[in-house]
Amino acid sequence: MKNYIKHYIFQSLYDIFDVTFNIKINALAKPLNDKKLFVSAVKLTDDEGEVLIHIGLSKNTLDEIATIFFGTQDDYSDDDELKDLLKEVSNMIVGKVKVLISDASMNATVGIPELIEEIDYDSFKVKKYFKANANHIMIAY
Repeated sequence: MKNYIKHYIFQSLYDIFDVTFNIKINALAKPLNDKKLFVSAVKLTDDEGEVLIHIGLSKNTLDEIATIFFGTQDDYSDDDELKDLLKEVSNMIVGKVKVLISDASMNATVGIPELIEEIDYDSFKVKKYFKANANHIMIAY
């Protein structure tokens, strides 16, 4: 994967959380416990090939986003509903990546986010961790 895609992934993450959700995020130097995350995967294909971007959000992060979207997390606390919200947030992040690629006069297509139940974390070339308030985010590919 080209470096510009990596840059676009991180820029999109910051943009979506800061602009859309009004949540400041910071990179973490130390990994967190991956097993506590809800994870989705979205395929991004450009002229050079494809990459499967994994986006992991903690339940607390999803609860905070649900509160921002719906005014309360009470109506959005079921695991299945949180998984749907995860897919929507993943779609927003990768959709922003596609916009950035398009703005740079390059072509890309984005797949539909899929929930990932079991993950081999050792298979990723890159895993980056972020903190949003007291909540956690992971981006891996």
